[in-house]
Amino acid sequence: KRVGISFYDIHMVRGEVVPTVHAEVDFKAPSRLGETLTLVLTLVKIGISSITFNISVKHGDTVRVRAELVLVYAKSALEKSDGWPDDLRAALSKQLIQN
Repeated sequence: KRVGISFYDIHMVRGEVVPTVHAEVDFKAPSRLGETLTLVLTLVKIGISSITFNISVKHGDTVRVRAELVLVYAKSALEKSDGWPDDLRAALSKQLIQN
């Protein structure tokens, strides 16, 4: 929603899809019931039809989980990936963290 359009709007209103095509997760330390964890989602790359997120799950300063997710854009669930529409690319670009 921070980019100005929700996943709901992309999928249900626009009829487009953004499936996850790659997920890599490393569990660095155990978490326990009752702990409050903080999730940090960082957009690190925008490709022609894909985006890459890094996710960090922390308890205080301790990283418990690190993950990388790659999602792709398609005009419908029945089509191959396609380039990001200009409005979505512009909105996503504002959130991109440069390495």
